[in-house]
Amino acid sequence: MLLVLMKLWSKPRMSTTELELEIHSAYMDRTEFSSPDVLEVAVVLSRADLTFLYLNFADVLDSDQNTEPLALTNIGFVVSTLICGRSLCASIGTDIEIPLIERQGHVRKLCLAFDSSFHTFTGVCAALASGASFGRLALWVDVDEQANLQVVQDECWSWLAYALWSKGSGCSVRELAIGGIGLSRSGLSIFKAAFQQNYPEPDLMRNVEYGLITIPEGVEVKPRAWMENDSMGLMLTHECRCRARYNNATKNVDFILPGFGICTTKADNRSKFVPDATADLSDEVVAHIPNLGSLELDLSQVESGDVLDALLKLIGGDVRSLTLSIQEGWLGVGNQRVKVDLSELAPCVPHLEELHLQNVTIFVAKHNELLRRWGLKTLEMYEADDADSLDTCLRLLVDKTLRSTRELSELEISVGQLERLNPLARGLMNAISGHIGEFLSVAKDEFPSASKAVMISVVNDCHSPQSSLQYIDASILTLIFEFAARAQQRSAWLLNSNPRKRKLHFCGWNSSPSFMYFE
Repeated sequence: MLLVLMKLWSKPRMSTTELELEIHSAYMDRTEFSSPDVLEVAVVLSRADLTFLYLNFADVLDSDQNTEPLALTNIGFVVSTLICGRSLCASIGTDIEIPLIERQGHVRKLCLAFDSSFHTFTGVCAALASGASFGRLALWVDVDEQANLQVVQDECWSWLAYALWSKGSGCSVRELAIGGIGLSRSGLSIFKAAFQQNYPEPDLMRNVEYGLITIPEGVEVKPRAWMENDSMGLMLTHECRCRARYNNATKNVDFILPGFGICTTKADNRSKFVPDATADLSDEVVAHIPNLGSLELDLSQVESGDVLDALLKLIGGDVRSLTLSIQEGWLGVGNQRVKVDLSELAPCVPHLEELHLQNVTIFVAKHNELLRRWGLKTLEMYEADDADSLDTCLRLLVDKTLRSTRELSELEISVGQLERLNPLARGLMNAISGHIGEFLSVAKDEFPSASKAVMISVVNDCHSPQSSLQYIDASILTLIFEFAARAQQRSAWLLNSNPRKRKLHFCGWNSSPSFMYFE
């Protein structure tokens, strides 16, 4: 990709429009970010309207104290330019000349991959919180080899809470996918704290204040990741207003710089810190991403179904499509799969229409009003070889008190190998197959042609001020058209060995699970 972009950049008479026509997708996969060529690549990409951008930060940092800050500087420039829209800093103590540019193009789908190095992850999350907007955002974090795995995973959730869901975040995403990390009760707790404090490293014990700091152009700052290198730093090329934490004991201010993560400075006459009003630390918090309709979670592990429900209660209020997957081969406490109670899940995602599950067991403990009114239209389950899940699927089809009986139109179940099913599970599979092809509309028989003609004439006349259609309530109109609509048939697929993996419209990289790949 580097050679292609450099050739495009070197064309003497190439206009921005021509460049946009030539670059639609870009991949920076384990790029040598310490190379100065990376800056020129970012300049080219900033001028293009990209349908898809893939940035893989895995294995891009090493232990060399001379090259790692160079790589982090360039990564910060790439991230701040392509995500935030402009470069924010100049380098101090290096020969790197960072271009001062603003992004002219737009990125529709952004896919990000990280390894166990936390420095790049925090810088990217800081950039996302600054006001990024995407049609689709996918993040994969590979922390499998970490000795302090639990701590790293909890920190990931705190930064995700700040970047995507906190009150100070300006991030807007229609489709969000998060994969690679695990979810525990401690991770959920730090997620809540980060959301409430609007800061990725909440500290409820020390004498600290949270707020905003305005740092003028020309101030020198140093990211926390560079503290061991005294010869390098950054100088702001624009005034920045950043989320910050003030330590009353040391008088230091930690602030979040897009592209670089947490930096430290002193509060003085130039850099003004303004504390928050009294924070609301109540347990009743609801996180929100503007326009989020699809959420995909491919988790390495989950402590329990209760923890998963608690997370979705915070972030799932507006979600229409939900994918939950526990990575294949991982079993929960007591060597059992994570169990999700649909009567508890329904209140967490009340507007859900599509549910896709892999390596998850579902059941219904008790009926409630939200479950009865749950408008589920699509259910896909993979590796659903347990009787609880199959019985729940059957109940969604036959229990007349549930809205799903009338609206669940697509059901796909993969059961692994049929010969390994016990008699109860086999009987449930046969019962489910008996509901394939059922009609779901209010009227099982189609309207006569004459009645359809009358409906069409009424609709065609709806713009007339004298039309009675103007006075009919919207809910009544909905019922009329449902009654007049063509009867819909339920479709179902019951798969055995080697189930077809659902295409998740995710991006793919070699280390990702097999069911996640780029379309």
